[in-house]
Amino acid sequence: MYNSILGETPMHVDELDIQILRKLAEDHRAGPRVIGRLLGKPHTTIAARIRRLEENGVIEKYTVLINYEKLGYDITALILLQVEGRSIVEVEEELARSPYIRIVYDITGDYDIAVVAVARSMEELDRLVKTILRDPRVKKTYTSLVFRRVKDQPFSPPP
Repeated sequence: MYNSILGETPMHVDELDIQILRKLAEDHRAGPRVIGRLLGKPHTTIAARIRRLEENGVIEKYTVLINYEKLGYDITALILLQVEGRSIVEVEEELARSPYIRIVYDITGDYDIAVVAVARSMEELDRLVKTILRDPRVKKTYTSLVFRRVKDQPFSPPP
């Protein structure tokens, strides 16, 4: 019912599609031959399924999971922002262009935007937050530091 509001119908996926997505989430470099062998299916079937998942936008792109700490970005912060209502989308798009910001979410509740940012030092994080606060469309921010990463991985469909 609500999917029609967006004009989108979710793609039907079966158990094999889910298994393929799980294998790709574990290792996006695994090709159809490897996945076919692991799942006991012909590689041609796996290749056709992957192509269909790509064409239907289920698989948007292949990427890597970066350990930012190994690159010197030892600080991860969750920053919540209250923004002027009519400016939310523009602020989100501007935030998304920052190399320090990994994730931008449009959220509900007391805050409008949630951001996950990385920094090499507290001074760098301080400069980022103060830069955000200089934007007159941003009313308020709330920043929390991440003590440790418990889970940070691509989505893998639940069973």
